[in-house]
Amino acid sequence: MADLAELTAWRDTLMAARYRGVRTVEYDGKRVTYASDAEMAAPLVAALNIHHLMVASEKAGFSSAN
Repeated sequence: MADLAELTAWRDTLMAARYRGVRTVEYDGKRVTYASDAEMAAPLVAALNIHHLMVASEKAGFSSAN
């Protein structure tokens, strides 16, 4: 699994593309084209949920390395 910094960068890249109405995203040498906004929303929601869990875990004293 990606660390918090990687997940944050990927989430931000995906959100920025979605807000611009762009459905092709390039990140870490990979290119993904989503067929619809709904298809793009699914990984974004997953990334947001994982991001929130990772932040909460770190605040509670756990690290992603544990």
